Amino acid sequence: MKEVRPTHGPGAASALPAQRGPVASMEAWPRVASAVGAARHGGEHRGTVLSNRRVSQRWTAGLGEVPELATPVAIQEYLDSIPYNSGPTERSPRRVLQERTANCMEGALLGAACLELIGYPPRLVNFTAVRDDDHVIAIFREQGYLGSVAKSNYTGLRYRNPVYRTVRELVLSYFEDYFNPAGELTMRGYTRPLDLRGSRFAGWQSAEDIDYLSDALDAQPQSAVLPPAGEAVLRDVDARRYRAGLLDADPAGLYHP
Repeated sequence: MKEVRPTHGPGAASALPAQRGPVASMEAWPRVASAVGAARHGGEHRGTVLSNRRVSQRWTAGLGEVPELATPVAIQEYLDSIPYNSGPTERSPRRVLQERTANCMEGALLGAACLELIGYPPRLVNFTAVRDDDHVIAIFREQGYLGSVAKSNYTGLRYRNPVYRTVRELVLSYFEDYFNPAGELTMRGYTRPLDLRGSRFAGWQSAEDIDYLSDALDAQPQSAVLPPAGEAVLRDVDARRYRAGLLDADPAGLYHP
């Protein structure tokens, strides 16, 4: 992503919405998430979960109270509950939890950080587009099937249940909902998943400068979703889907050529 202009995320609210679900201090949350993660994976990833707990205790220290983000659904509900950030920022998961607002890149990073805490590898996929902005999702695998969490200004570009066998299947489930303000279907490709584990990304959960993560996504191998000639036969999004997709969208966060 040459520039992460947040366009796909829920519309901003005038005040912070009421938080849903149980609330725990950030110091308690790693313990809750670790227990849930170990139980969810039947102990298979217990070492990973406990290691992630130690990581989380560093980047979540002193953040006060947030909902217990112990499942992918809870993570998505939290992303949906916070206002959309229409500014051209790239903030770490720690800052997003502090400021409780996010654009698509920031939401995906928070999603990946929270997924890592409960035992899933933190992996991002970037969607590439024409006449539109890119979009980023955090993916997870459950019982062999892929799902995703995401922050978006468009209602159809957020959560996906884990029912997809491949990354391509998951990506294509977003195709019909990926349109620009002119109503054109704009997705053209996607990157190979970027795994944020490893020393080269150490500290990404709380780093002040995370531009390097956008650069890393840009450098990932890409796959096309349709051949160049296929664009000519695409039908624009219909009026009802257009209205539904932009429900409560923040106009300031929409794509502007």
